[in-house]
Amino acid sequence: MRTQLQNKLIGKAVLAYVIVFTVNFASFLAPQGFFDYLIPILLVALPMAAGVRLNFSFSGRHFIAGLLVSLAILFPYALIEFYAGRTFKMPGTELIAFQFLAVSIPEEIFFRGFLQQSFGN
Repeated sequence: MRTQLQNKLIGKAVLAYVIVFTVNFASFLAPQGFFDYLIPILLVALPMAAGVRLNFSFSGRHFIAGLLVSLAILFPYALIEFYAGRTFKMPGTELIAFQFLAVSIPEEIFFRGFLQQSFGN
């Protein structure tokens, strides 16, 4: 049986998800680039506003595992490019840094750290 505190946390998580969903949907209707930086900010700010303590752990083993999975995902694309006679180009360091800082970290904070924790994993 859930406690009143757990129900309140779930309510905050649902509200935060609705806000992110609405802003994301609105980004398709707005001029290009209008919401590009708002969504990552919301993904970090909403869990903080809800007062949730996020439990994260990071290790070298996790980093290596993530790197290997990324390479495994990119490898078929490199093969396709190779057999199509084109050169596969890795994204530039600026794009990789942007993906890491503005996409991966906020997404992990919001979905894994906040929503998943709020709903009890």
